[in-house]
Amino acid sequence: MNKPFISALLMITTLFTYACNSNNQNKQEEPAYTDSVLSEKPASAPITVSAKEMCSDFTGNPGLAMTKYKDNILILSGTVHLAKSLSTDDCNYVTMMCSNTNSPTDTTPLLIKCCILDIKRTDTLKTGDLVSIRCRLRDFSNNIVLLDETAL
Repeated sequence: MNKPFISALLMITTLFTYACNSNNQNKQEEPAYTDSVLSEKPASAPITVSAKEMCSDFTGNPGLAMTKYKDNILILSGTVHLAKSLSTDDCNYVTMMCSNTNSPTDTTPLLIKCCILDIKRTDTLKTGDLVSIRCRLRDFSNNIVLLDETAL
């Protein structure tokens, strides 16, 4: 009496095991999540760049530089050339030159201007200060790279 029961149980167990293994082999990996409503790409790690390197990129090949920096969070470091330069768009800009020395003999015609969110912070910055700013590329025109500071 136990022999037919055990045989049936072993056959059912073998059938389920085969079915489960067969089902797992047909599974494909799901693609990385993207929000189809907003069509946003997954967040990537910030790009760390110096003002000198950014100037070199925009001077060498502006189109390639736009592709490299656009839609990415940047950690930009450099020497303050001018702080508190209020412009027509009511933004407090910090301007950086293309050399690390902030020399008046810097002949590169390119400027990096970053809109700073915290007005009190721009009051404390002076020419020659080394800064690191978390920002995004806004635009590049007339040899000026415009950036906007982003919150953490």
